[in-house]
Amino acid sequence: MALELVGLIVFIIIAALAVFLALLGLPGAFVIVLGALLYDLITWSLAVSWKMLAILAALAVLAEVLEAFVMVFGAKLGGVSKHGTFGTVAGAIIGGLLLSALLPLIGTIIGVFVGAVLGAFFAEFAHTHHPGKAWKAALTALIGRGLVSVVKLVIVVGQIALVLTAI
Repeated sequence: MALELVGLIVFIIIAALAVFLALLGLPGAFVIVLGALLYDLITWSLAVSWKMLAILAALAVLAEVLEAFVMVFGAKLGGVSKHGTFGTVAGAIIGGLLLSALLPLIGTIIGVFVGAVLGAFFAEFAHTHHPGKAWKAALTALIGRGLVSVVKLVIVVGQIALVLTAI
């Protein structure tokens, strides 16, 4: 009984981390797989079966594939160049790091979104010298980043529900 409680507490902490990572558009779904595996190891059980672990891993891969699809398709649809796409990624990383120092947690989330938009704008503007195209790239980056975060969050919450049901 005590091991199950410890395992559950560890899983809940890992699940909270995964939700935070998903909000940032990072691979939080893989963290859930690790959390489920740790639960089994801590409790010396197979409450989360190998089949369930495989399903969780497949969902994690699906989340990353969907992210790549959304980013590529969204950039094509929005007419964003390779430069704008690179600016989106670089801006998200830099923004997340800078605002994390100022406001841990919430600053990271805001920084990722603001950095992605500004990165897309400045990279696209440097490439095209056309502010209209640069703002279109920035809006596309904002919509894409938001969509990716929502999709990843939904997958992570679904994974958490599957694990809690199995436990």
